[in-house]
Amino acid sequence: MRTSILLTLLLSLSACGDTDSDDTGTSDGGTADGGADGGTGDGGTGSTARTGLEGFCDYYVECGGTYYADAQACIDATLGYWDECRQAELDAFGDCMMAKVECEDWNPDAYNPASTPCADEWADVTGKDC
Repeated sequence: MRTSILLTLLLSLSACGDTDSDDTGTSDGGTADGGADGGTGDGGTGSTARTGLEGFCDYYVECGGTYYADAQACIDATLGYWDECRQAELDAFGDCMMAKVECEDWNPDAYNPASTPCADEWADVTGKDC
């Protein structure tokens, strides 16, 4: 189950995720600390200054995600599953997650992207035909 959750997580960036309220990635509705400048929701710096899918995968690792060995493995697996034709939609979802969901508000190894504040961006990923 963990494998399918995570493959659909970053291969969906996790569509079969756990739907418990503790793991849905909800936040208080405010903007995350670093969201305005394209940083991460926890105000991090360094590698998390990247945006889109790359920034999201950095953020996934920083927030405790353990399924992928590192951010590059996350990127490779995600694009391998969703295809590069969805890059813009994956980037929008990643930017949204970094801006609206702080690390302490979600479990990166078990969440449902459709139950986050970025559900609309996620729908764009899953709804695109390539």
